[in-house]
Amino acid sequence: MTLRDRFRLTYVNLPLPERDKVAVVVDDNEMNWHVLRIEVENGTEISKKALKILDELNLLKTEK
Repeated sequence: MTLRDRFRLTYVNLPLPERDKVAVVVDDNEMNWHVLRIEVENGTEISKKALKILDELNLLKTEK
């Protein structure tokens, strides 16, 4: 399962109010889950950095 797939799995399982909270800080930019989803879907460089950080922090689901 790719980091992108694991992010999607994590995102869909988040409670709606949680999605408004900051998920990660990349290059001094705070990103909530909604913004991060858009970045991930577009495959941006910032999303790659963010996914790596979330993975290192064990914040991405690995199973359904």
